[in-house]
Amino acid sequence: MSSSATSPVLTVAPLLYHTRWAQTAAEACPHVDPTRLERDPGREAEAEFEFFLSESQQQRLVERARHILAENDPDRRAIGWWLFHRWLDQSASGRAPAGGQQSPGPESPQAAALQPHLTELLPVFRLSPGKLKEWRLNAGHAEEWPGGQRLRIRLVALVLGLAHTMAIEPGSLSSTLVEHLGIDHQVELADLRRTLRESSWMRTSTALRLNAECRHEAVYEVLTEHVARMSEVLRAAREAAARETAVAPLLALPERASDEDVRPAERDRRPEFVVPTTKFRLDETRVRELLMGEQLYRDRSLAIRELYQNALDACRYSNAWRRYLVVLNGGPRDWSWPGKIEFRQWEEDGRYFLSCRDNGVGMGDAELREVFSQAGLRFADQREFAVKRARWAREGIHIYPNSRFGIGVMSYFMLADRIEVTTRRMNPGGRPRPLVRVVIAGPGHLFRVETLTGADDDGREAGTEIKLHLRGGADAPSCVATLRELLGIAEFETTAEYGEEEVERWQPFKFKPRRRHPARENSIEAYGRLQHGVESENGQIVWCEQGGALLVDGIYVRCENQRGVLTAQGGHGDPRGAVINLTGRYSPRLSVDRMSVLQDVSEEAEVLLNEATAKLRRPDSLLDYRWTLDIAKKSPGIADIVAGAAIVEGLPTQVGPYDTTADVAGIIELDPELARDDMVTRDAWRYGAVPEAPPHLLLWRLLALNAELADGNTGRPLTPALPSDNSLIELVRFTQPDGAHRVEAFPPSVWRAAFRLGISPVRAMQRLAQLGYSVAECAILPPPAHIDSADVELIELICTLGWSLRALDWTCRWSRWPSGSPSLASTVRVSCRRAVPTARTSA
Repeated sequence: MSSSATSPVLTVAPLLYHTRWAQTAAEACPHVDPTRLERDPGREAEAEFEFFLSESQQQRLVERARHILAENDPDRRAIGWWLFHRWLDQSASGRAPAGGQQSPGPESPQAAALQPHLTELLPVFRLSPGKLKEWRLNAGHAEEWPGGQRLRIRLVALVLGLAHTMAIEPGSLSSTLVEHLGIDHQVELADLRRTLRESSWMRTSTALRLNAECRHEAVYEVLTEHVARMSEVLRAAREAAARETAVAPLLALPERASDEDVRPAERDRRPEFVVPTTKFRLDETRVRELLMGEQLYRDRSLAIRELYQNALDACRYSNAWRRYLVVLNGGPRDWSWPGKIEFRQWEEDGRYFLSCRDNGVGMGDAELREVFSQAGLRFADQREFAVKRARWAREGIHIYPNSRFGIGVMSYFMLADRIEVTTRRMNPGGRPRPLVRVVIAGPGHLFRVETLTGADDDGREAGTEIKLHLRGGADAPSCVATLRELLGIAEFETTAEYGEEEVERWQPFKFKPRRRHPARENSIEAYGRLQHGVESENGQIVWCEQGGALLVDGIYVRCENQRGVLTAQGGHGDPRGAVINLTGRYSPRLSVDRMSVLQDVSEEAEVLLNEATAKLRRPDSLLDYRWTLDIAKKSPGIADIVAGAAIVEGLPTQVGPYDTTADVAGIIELDPELARDDMVTRDAWRYGAVPEAPPHLLLWRLLALNAELADGNTGRPLTPALPSDNSLIELVRFTQPDGAHRVEAFPPSVWRAAFRLGISPVRAMQRLAQLGYSVAECAILPPPAHIDSADVELIELICTLGWSLRALDWTCRWSRWPSGSPSLASTVRVSCRRAVPTARTSA
């Protein structure tokens, strides 16, 4: 070692690391309760922790803990604390404690001088082997520390990383351990601690061997995994020693670690379990074929979408990193970086190629080996990214990766039999990272990471280029045609080029109108006049004269099984009148092929639509009476929002011979039908189809169309109509009034109308009451938050049989059930107090 400072630093750094970690955890505990994993929106300080728990990789453990009912159960508490420390590892790494940058313990000039140097060392305790090898790679042979001491910082860092891996910290073991808590034949934590306390490392001539007796299969598995990690750390240290004289002493380390002495403990001279352990395993070859086949994606062209979305993530990463550095240097928070994604498809010497190139964050040796090459592992799962993400969030800079499963790379082999990746890792403010390349001949093939130097390094900026050697030749899907169908709103400038054809361009956050090809149902159709809403972190709305679409991260998805404003009429799936782009926190869970949304996103869409109505209230906007009614034919929920803007603005309009304004009359299809306005409604009245509605509603509409009559016949302003009122009036059956009572709504038809409109029965009843209906009979039903067709059929059957709803005993009141419970038809049991023939009565 180069100086007398080395030994004290090696001694003090681990103590400071553990003290700092305990201090950070203690400061987080008053705001986050690791033993309570139930969501609590009222506690704003827990939002970051709850977002962590909501991510897919944590959900299984969260559900396991929630199913352990006793809050003080040790397994429930252990799962909670493990999740807490994993979250803390991501969110608090590199963050100074609340007390500032001071070290724990007495203050002194010496401590103040050492503090920044020691703090800089702390991340090495949790770096991956690849990142540990590259940490401070460009540091000199030795750097000066306080007191004139010179320290070989790279050597110290590698030794600390090796020592920390040898220490086997329980919290650093894989999730296999905690997944075996709270189940039959579970891991006993006391046995785990005993195993780790009694374990030891022993050096042989060729290996570093771990000696440990395990009392559970899961402990055996995690320790063998840890030994494999120890081998990677040893290999990383020896590779660094081979090329750097400053760390050359580490060449004396063993070449690998061995798990030969990790074994089952014995009881009564018999092992506690059998090795190799038994668990569900995946057949790599078969699963690989599934992940790269059309059985999963159904359409080979979707590999082009995966190329785009991986490039989008790389650009998002780079953008957030650069914005963070700008903010740290006193720059504006809204500073924008010109990201770029370029597709090119061409023929050369009889072979066909497709490339996707971005100027995003890029990859280095570690990223290619540890992330890119491992299907199912996303860059967002890497600790380095999680630490950066938490640090950026504290400056108000958020990044939401669109990568879901980490298997998109496998889809490239649907199109290609060979892939070339040329990439340079971003290093803002520092020396350019090496340009590296890998060539992959197939999904199961080995590959080498080649560093390009001299004339092979073309000087390109940071970013990645993926070149596919197309297997289908001229029959391979066109990148231009595919992106035209699927890419609605690009976040960064995007271009696509096929041979000598004109380059297709997407400007950031600008939607390009297009018509759908009849043979390509799953694609965008939105055209005519457009009006762009302001882009936000969580999405954007583009109002369109014709068509509409639902996008996630700018890419088309099918609008299926949605409620609220996204409920479709007439079997038409896509929304009408708006292109709705969900991003950020509003980005939902998707199917593996990314074409279907797996959750209801209508509330998020409604928020964005309401925010975007400000654009409609401007002069020369799309806001128009006929446009609103056209939207209502397919998307009455969206039409109601548009009509709300018209009502606020008092939009003037002419319906037949009547001049009126939206703040008085509202907008409803019933009006042009009553007024025989064939400029709005084309064919209904021509065939004598007079709308069937209660008399008081017909009077309401006639008064609304004739303002002078309304002023003289009502004592208060009329309720403006909404487009969805038309469906309520058409679908809800009613009893004719006798002059003494209000119109009574027929309950099954109320439920059916609510189902068709995608709203709750309660909301339907509230609107019907505003329209003058009596809903007393409906109130007898136990109204769920949502209903399905089976619920409607059940109630309709009861009423068809002539049973009185008041005579039914509802043994389960839906109001006690949370939203998302099973349907009424499968949950509620009803009985009738009247005599029903049974076997006993028949006898």
